[in-house]
This record gives sequence, structure tokens and C-alpha cells, in this order.
Amino acid sequence: MTATGSESAPTPAATGWPSGWTYPVRAVAAAVRTKRATTRCAPKTLGRIAPQGAAPQFTAPKSSQTEAQQRRAAEGLTAPDAPTPPPTMPIAPANRPMGSETGAPQNRAPREHMPEGPAKRPTPTATDARKTVPSGITNPVAPRHDGPTESLPPARIGEACTAPTRIMIVSDAWEPQVNGVVRSYQNIIRALRQQDCTVRVIGPADFATLPVPGYSAVPLAILPYRRLAAMIDAFAPQAVHIAVEGPLGWAARRYCLRRGLPFSTSFHTNFPAYAALRTPWWLGGPKLLGGPVARLTTALARRFHARAHHTFVTTPSMEALLRDWGFAGQLVPLSRGVDCDVFAPVVAAPTPGNAPPTLLYVGRVAPEKDIAAFLRLTEEQTGPVRKVVVGDGPQRAALSRAYPDVDFRGTLTGAALAEAYRRADCFVFPSRTDTFGIVLIEAMASGLPIAAHDVPGPRDIVTVPMLGAIDSDLGRAVRHALRAPGSRAARHAHARAHYSWDSVAESFLHHSKEMQP
Repeated sequence: MTATGSESAPTPAATGWPSGWTYPVRAVAAAVRTKRATTRCAPKTLGRIAPQGAAPQFTAPKSSQTEAQQRRAAEGLTAPDAPTPPPTMPIAPANRPMGSETGAPQNRAPREHMPEGPAKRPTPTATDARKTVPSGITNPVAPRHDGPTESLPPARIGEACTAPTRIMIVSDAWEPQVNGVVRSYQNIIRALRQQDCTVRVIGPADFATLPVPGYSAVPLAILPYRRLAAMIDAFAPQAVHIAVEGPLGWAARRYCLRRGLPFSTSFHTNFPAYAALRTPWWLGGPKLLGGPVARLTTALARRFHARAHHTFVTTPSMEALLRDWGFAGQLVPLSRGVDCDVFAPVVAAPTPGNAPPTLLYVGRVAPEKDIAAFLRLTEEQTGPVRKVVVGDGPQRAALSRAYPDVDFRGTLTGAALAEAYRRADCFVFPSRTDTFGIVLIEAMASGLPIAAHDVPGPRDIVTVPMLGAIDSDLGRAVRHALRAPGSRAARHAHARAHYSWDSVAESFLHHSKEMQP
């Protein structure tokens, strides 16, 4: 075959291409697409492209051909004896734009020189527009594929990302601990598994641990990186979420950064405030070094979350606080839910006759919860009341001795916890450091009005008078909450409408999908 084309070009029926399109251009485009499925294209893999006016010569495929290449060659798509293009549409030499000898662009022939035929040029699709080719080939249009997409090379299918089905959660707070972080993930995981997701949680129980000083119920993993890395490798997750900024959290962050894996985080705990309150006396205590400790911990938290694909935050108030702290990454709201079938009100008020109303606190009995502020409330501040505390922690023994008239119930869960809510008249939340407070919406679902400080968390939940009162003076908040308008049933309906674990899990999964490659 000569450069002038002594042999006629294959017919559309023989090649499968629409009439009016020359065979070599399509053959080169097909070869490009095939090669890109396995490796980066290079001009030498397509053969030497002859200078303008000469017959194109293709290098024969080597033994390292993929099955897709061999199949295309068998179908005649990469035949070495391809006919020459018409003189009006020459194939340009590699690294040289098609056109005149001066390099002027001439990407398509004049209309009078276009091959005649009934078939029209197919309109390039959006998929065609995304394909790239080596610099020596201009304006290729991908061949039309009439068969099933499974026959295409994997790199050409381009299907949309799907939600991950294998999710790993690394958390320094996990069972058998009882706290808001653990309860949040227990409910999120339950909802995810109902959507056919496989979820694996790595917690401190998988490692050698030491207790947190002054809080033996919270263990910390010791040098967990190597074992943690092996566990992540064995599970092969499609999405990694790091829940807490503890030893496991830092190790998981290191693992993901080393391997270039995207990961998400959550800001569950106000560690700067916790650290300041727990500054030991031999370092001067909170009054002397609380401020510097809080600033140092804030800088560490900012560093921890800075490399995350996104960080979940509980409320708009917490997002604003983190922005004030200098958090510059993507902050994504992720609320909390409540099981309104478990936490539901009784029909009538539980306090009979002239008995004083019952004020209830549920949560950890620890310094950061400021439970002493609740216990110190006097009758002059609240009126005659009865106080009940549900929960455990390092301060329980000391506080139960200091306030013998308070009913300390210890840790309750499930139906027993729901019953404690039902028997109360008002829920008191003295903490100033919580990022949300699941107990707030559990109390709301149980029909209780809420009394709390005007701080992030309560500020975002107690939004109307029917739900209770927030105030800088906790005693005044209690008095207003006891007179809150509305009914228990109305508060329960509000909780059911606004706080669903299914919705939380759906949002979690949606944003995990964004991390897919």
C-alpha cells in the first residue's frame, strides 16, 4: 500500500465505524484508549507516525499486550495495514500540531473535501470530551460502542462513585465505656448496618492500655501504631473515620497520611476545656496554668483535624467556635438522634399532689460536667425541689458524701434510663464544655423541659420556650423551665421530627462517599 492509497479503505460494514470516517484516525484513537487502560500513553507504544504524505507505519504489538489489546487486534481495530488518510486530513507527526507547514491550526478539512456519504459525523459525547490523547493526535472522536459496557477497558467505564460498604471507625472512646461518644457511634453503626454496610471499630480493648490519670474508667492505648496498621490493612476499608484525638486517633491519622488515604474526623469533645479543668495541682491547677494548657491543647486539636478530608461538628455554634480557634478545614454538621420509641413521655405528670418537682441530671460525674453547680442550687434559687443524679464517674463518691440528700442512682441504660426520665419533671444540664449533649434530646423525647447554661450545645437545642430555658444563671434557668409552656407530648413530637439516627447515618454515609477515589 502506497502513500496515495492504492488499496481502497475498508467499508463501514467491515470496520464497524460510521461511514465518512477514515480508518487510521479511528484505529489510532482505539489504540490510545486501550493503552491508557493499563499504562500511560507514549508515542512509541502507538508506533511511528509517518511524516505528512507518507504511509503510517505501526509498531507490532509486543508479548506484553493486555487481553483487551489482543481482543481489539483480533477484531481488526489495530491492524498494521491500515489504509492511509485522505490527503486533506493527514496525520500530523508526533509533537506537531496538525495543519500547514507553518503550524497554523487546521483541525478539520474544508467541507468540500470531506468524504461524501449518507452517515453524518457523530456528535461527541461528554465521555468523549473527557478523554485525552498524546500530543501527536488532534481531535480524535471515540468509536461508538454498541455492545455492553463490560466489554470496555475498566478505565473507560467511568461510573459514578458509590457509597462505601466497608467502613472503619477508630475511636479511643469505645465499649465498655459509657459516654456520649460511644452511644453516638453505637447508634450510627446500627443504622449503617441496616443499610448493608460492614463496619469495624478499633478501640482501646484491642491494645495494651493504661488508665487516664484520675479517671481509671477511660483507658489509653500504648504505642498502638504497628498493630493498628496491621488491623487496618487486614480489613481493607473503603472509608476511614477517626473519632477521637487520642493515641489511637493520632496513630490512625499517621497511617492514612503515610499511605495517602483520605480520612474524616469528628470534634466530639472539648479537650481544651477539659485539659484546663484537669490541670494538676502540682502544675499550679486550673487557675494558674489553665489558660496556657487550653491554648496548647487547641493548637494540637487544630493540627489533628487540619489534614482530614472533612471534620464532623455537632451544631452551628460548635462550627463557629472552631472557626474562632483557627480551624480552616471543611466542617460538616452532623447532629445526633434519639430513639423515640424508647424515650417517650408518660400521659400525666409523674409528681403526685403537693410533692416537690424532681430535677434530673444524667451524665458522667466528673469535673468537666460541673455537676457541683447543679448540686449547689439552693431552695431560694429553684424553689422546693428533689434532685436525682444518674451516672458514674470519679467525683461520685465525694459528691454523694457532700450532698446526702441527693439521690445518686449510678449508671442506668435502656428501659431503666427511660423510666428515670419519665419520673422527672425537669432536666438540668450544668455542663459548659459539652459539644452537644445526647442526654438533652433524650430528655426532650421523654417530654421534659430543659434547664441549661447559654453555651454551645444547649443553645442549639433549646430553641423555643416550650423546650425549656437557657441562662447564664442556672437557678434562673431552672425556674423558667419548670414553668415552660407546652406539653410533654409536644416536646416528644419535636424530638421525633428533628433528631433521627437514620438521618445521621445517611449524612455520615453521604460524606464518606465523597472520599471515594
